[in-house]
Amino acid sequence: MVLTESGKVFAGAQNAFANQVGQLGLGFVNDTPTFFNPNVTPQELIPVPFDAPVADVACGAAHTVLLTARGEAYSFGANRLGQLGLGQFKESQLIAPSPTRVALPADGKCTHIAAGGDSVFFVMETPSKSELFVSGTGLYGQLGIGQVKKLFTFFFFLK
Repeated sequence: MVLTESGKVFAGAQNAFANQVGQLGLGFVNDTPTFFNPNVTPQELIPVPFDAPVADVACGAAHTVLLTARGEAYSFGANRLGQLGLGQFKESQLIAPSPTRVALPADGKCTHIAAGGDSVFFVMETPSKSELFVSGTGLYGQLGIGQVKKLFTFFFFLK
């Protein structure tokens, strides 16, 4: 994933299997290894479901998270372990091939995102507090919640 200074996002293939679960956000899943050539010019994410420029991009093992300049978060790719932060587990949400808005609390603004492995992290700011929301797999303690488990709903920490 490439983020330009103007807030546009481009997806490029690292190998022929790079979009098997929609992690490039192009609106489709590539289950045949012949579509992407690693030497092809990256493709811009069009259409994107938001009209604000993208301020940050974070990538996990098979998922991507975007943060807009307005403080909204979008995620796409694999969600079998809740790593997109889309809420309760639904069979229809195992894969999200297009950017899907993350339902964070409406009373704040997302200011930072991070992703790694099969996990995702969002920092929410309100006038009175900051909160860290986490989702995904914590089977090895990587969510930092003091428990070893998967989270499809958010767990949050107060700063």
